[in-house]
Amino acid sequence: MSRDLKYLKQKNGTWYFQIHVPKKLKAHPKFIGKTVYTESLKTKDLRTAKARRDKRLEEIEALREGSTAVDFRAQTEAFRKHSKEFLEQNPHLEGTGVDFFSVYLDELEAEARKQYGISLESPDLPYHLKVQLDALMHSQRIEKDPDLPPPDEYQSTLKDMLKKTLDNKRQQGKGDKTLGKIERSVDVFLEHHEINDIPITKIRRKHAVEFCQAAQQQWSGSTVSNFMVFLGQVWKTARDLEIVSGENPFADHHIKSDGQEVKPWTPEQIKDLYELLSRSESKHADEDRLLFKIGLYTGARLEEIHSLTEKNLVYRPGENDEQILSFHIKPHGDGKTRSSTRYVPVHPALFDDLKGFKGFSGTADAAGKRFGRLKKAYLGAANSRSLVFHSLRHYVSTELYRAGYDSYFVRFLTGHARSSSGGTELERTYIHGPSYQVLADAIAGLKKII
Repeated sequence: MSRDLKYLKQKNGTWYFQIHVPKKLKAHPKFIGKTVYTESLKTKDLRTAKARRDKRLEEIEALREGSTAVDFRAQTEAFRKHSKEFLEQNPHLEGTGVDFFSVYLDELEAEARKQYGISLESPDLPYHLKVQLDALMHSQRIEKDPDLPPPDEYQSTLKDMLKKTLDNKRQQGKGDKTLGKIERSVDVFLEHHEINDIPITKIRRKHAVEFCQAAQQQWSGSTVSNFMVFLGQVWKTARDLEIVSGENPFADHHIKSDGQEVKPWTPEQIKDLYELLSRSESKHADEDRLLFKIGLYTGARLEEIHSLTEKNLVYRPGENDEQILSFHIKPHGDGKTRSSTRYVPVHPALFDDLKGFKGFSGTADAAGKRFGRLKKAYLGAANSRSLVFHSLRHYVSTELYRAGYDSYFVRFLTGHARSSSGGTELERTYIHGPSYQVLADAIAGLKKII
């Protein structure tokens, strides 16, 4: 068969479009239960049949790509193209009122009635037919107004809202690690549903439930929880823009716990890891050692440490006019919680390391991955999940508790969320936090290990 006749089949003089249903589309309403899809092109003219075949192929490719925004744009452009071709191929119809728009509208109406027993006006019109109908109407409107934008639902997709969310987070000063996690969450959600994009208005709770349940078979509970939180933030962006309304479909899902909590490092493990870092020939070795060491003597989060520069090294007043060198962490209120903004005195073991300190290169995410590879090589894959960079934070908290400091003090120093209303009597009494001298004494009391 000539390549030009591919997907075409003639029966009793009428041309038909015939194609094997792509695996990705077998669950689509138009193809359910079908291995081969056959559709009459309602013409005996080969040129017209080829044009209609090409249009069907464009529609199927758009469906396969899964982006409804792309579907709409592809459909609209295809309709404009075929409308011009229709007039060129049927000059005798000019002025008769019969054009591509009216012919295809009749075809859509016939398909809706034959396949689903409904009209095009029905609220139950399948989504793929609705996209075609809206694109057909839009293709006619933009002939009169080329600058007319598409309907809102075809502009505001999940990826559109992701972009707006990332822009908002950047303006808030969020780091690359956080932005990467949000983007990754959207990618994983779309990959699960085997689509490239979806209008934000079409996301239902059942989509979130299906994803949440499937994701728990592949990732830890904490990872899935993060996915749902970040997806919820993207959806909230759309709600803030009044594109969607109602309950967030990504909120309040049952997610099983990991059954494996993060543990603190032991002093022996800390020494071993620092020794491995010291022997590293990586171009980031010096920075990685300092990141690790600051984590050990502050209990700060990796992203907080990585964001430090020389501007974050400040002096705070202690006793007897003594000036206490401190880290000013997240001074602009852009941390994980409001309590993340804090001053943490510098441990004496860090004084020499911070001479000439300017900051860290690259991203916190990349630094975290380097540390992850190192500790996995040290511990082995089976034992590495419960011991992470964050375990340094647990180590510091544990040591402070053992030294007799209360939970509020430890949360204050490490930047954990603290009660802003109510809370314990201790929290209400010391709402402004302990003195810098007390903080400095607590940090200096951490045993020098490396």
